[in-house]
Amino acid sequence: MADKEPVKALYADNRVVTENSNEARDLFNQSRYGILLSDGRVQLSFLEALYLAEKGKLALTDSKNKKIDTEKFIKQSKKKERRFWTRYHVFKDIRTRGYIIKTALKFGADFRVYDRGVKPGEDHAKWVVYPVHETETLTWHEFAAKNRVAHSTKKRLLIGVVDDDTPVILDLESIRVVGEGKFELDLVKLFNKKMPLIYKLEEGKYIIDLASTLHRNAKGLKGIDSVDE
Repeated sequence: MADKEPVKALYADNRVVTENSNEARDLFNQSRYGILLSDGRVQLSFLEALYLAEKGKLALTDSKNKKIDTEKFIKQSKKKERRFWTRYHVFKDIRTRGYIIKTALKFGADFRVYDRGVKPGEDHAKWVVYPVHETETLTWHEFAAKNRVAHSTKKRLLIGVVDDDTPVILDLESIRVVGEGKFELDLVKLFNKKMPLIYKLEEGKYIIDLASTLHRNAKGLKGIDSVDE
């Protein structure tokens, strides 16, 4: 059986919009990629467009109908979206693991993630996700604010940590204040199988479930359930 032709999409005017076709609408109907427009086309985020293009499911063209390869699209997206590359690594890892991931601006987060088999509209998202690079500094006040957002929306807080080359292993206390509004995380302890806080996605990329572990710590460190593999 021949492979399906990729869906055609136009990248112009700072947005990506697919052709008007059943195949394009299937991206939305089956996997909730993008937003279904009134004219039957699907508008995709830059993250979704790159992910689909890398998988060979989307063919990007410009206003002159000239093909745009993924390398060029990445360069342009980095210029238009702050922290695009860090956000894309987390987006890609979560999508690859079988979860639907969408933006979560109204929740004050980068992404919201739905449990496997759940589509937006069928139930609420289970997690809110904040992607960070290993070189970034997250103050205690920033972490507390993110935790409050997750708690107020009845979602679990995840922080996706992206490392360029190798896994980050820090021999520290679990969460330790080291200065004004700054803290350190003990990644070794947090990898503990009895009460995992960090879940490895692939080489150098992790998801950290901070809220759940802090909640369990308050109840005597009885352990938490990990995100499904």
